This record gives sequence, structure tokens and C-alpha cells, in this order.
Amino acid sequence: MIAKRATTLVLAMAALAVVTAIAAVAASAAAPKFESAAGFPALFKLDSGLSTFENNASTERLQCLSDLGHGLLLTPTLGSNVIITLHGCLAINSSGTRCDLLNVGGTPLLIALNPAVIHLGTVKSTEAPSEVGLLFAPETGNKIVTLEASCLSPKETAVTGDIAGEITPVEEGLVLVGNVIFNGGKANQSIKKIFFAGKEEKPELTAFGGVTQSDATNELMLFSTDIEVT
Repeated sequence: MIAKRATTLVLAMAALAVVTAIAAVAASAAAPKFESAAGFPALFKLDSGLSTFENNASTERLQCLSDLGHGLLLTPTLGSNVIITLHGCLAINSSGTRCDLLNVGGTPLLIALNPAVIHLGTVKSTEAPSEVGLLFAPETGNKIVTLEASCLSPKETAVTGDIAGEITPVEEGLVLVGNVIFNGGKANQSIKKIFFAGKEEKPELTAFGGVTQSDATNELMLFSTDIEVT
């Protein structure tokens, strides 16, 4: 009888240890969120330097000298009405010829993207050291923009899909400026999966008939109030 009770006690303690371990893992894997000193909604602006888009199917590249944008954080994990305009945009074909890159029928060297949403989520440490990513996706449908460039073939292309970058700093206190790092090259984007709102997304940009594109740039995120990513 004593042996049986001892066995039962050991099993109970083992079960408690398992439950405690699971709880610890769940706590450590808590979804990241924006903490706002002034609550939500919270305005933000975007500002980047050179952006380079390229694929592994050719040596063609799309480059923009800078971008400016703005949006609204609605909740600790979701932003909406993200408007981004790219400036000084050029296309470079496989022969090295450069030409203006613009919205179809638009103004040379200037590209206005369709409104977007952003989702804050978790990514693998092998894909982003902070383990926190920010997904940019079209607000409706999957088209980001339709571009034209006279030196490319075809001259017009729809850019579709979504893309995620690593956000920093994380758990370093309240800040007014954050960074979103898009680390990619030759259609190989560093963040290949992002987890948010109970689902998994595999970000991918496509253009020129479904050819995967990559983006390399560092986007500043300037908040209207003190924000911390936790």
C-alpha cells in the first residue's frame, strides 16, 4: 500500500512538473505586442533610405532612393491605413540600362503603393535575432502596386503578396523611433514565416509573372508617442 501511494505521489509530481514546464514555455512564447504610453490608436511615420528589389531569375533590379509613409496602430498587434510613397525609383535591366520606374500612367521617379495593414508577430531566431517581425500586406486583395518601366520586358507588372521585416528594439524600454529591417537579396528574404493572430503566414513578393522578389532596406518607424515592443 505504501509503495502504491509513493508511486502515485511520484506520478503526480511528474505531472505537475510537466504542466509547469508547458506553462513556462507558453509564457516565454507569448505573442509580441506594442505597448503605448498613450494608448491606442497611435500614429506612426515611416522613412527609409535606398531600397533594392531583385529576383533570382534575371539580373534586373528595381531601386528607389527613399520612401516616406504613415499609418495608425489600432491595437497592440495591428496597424491599418499604411500609406507608403517611394521616391527616386529606377529600373535596371539585364544590360544595365536604366529607366524611370513609376505607377502605370503616373509621375516618373515616384511610386504610390496601395494602402496596407501591418501585423506584429513572432519569427524564428534564425530568421531574425529579435524573434519579432512586422508583416506588411495589402489592406484589400493581394496587389501592392502596378508598375511600368520602358526598359523592362514586359514593360508593366503587378507586384503582389506581402513581406515581413525584423523590428527592433525589443524589450528595451519606451522609444519614439524603431527599425524595421528587410534583409533580402536574389529573391531570398530572411523572414520566411511569421506567426500572428493564431496563424502562420509565409510572406512572398511576386512580380513579372509570379517571379519571387526580395527587398533590402532599413525602415525607420517614428511613433507619435512612446512605444515599446514587448
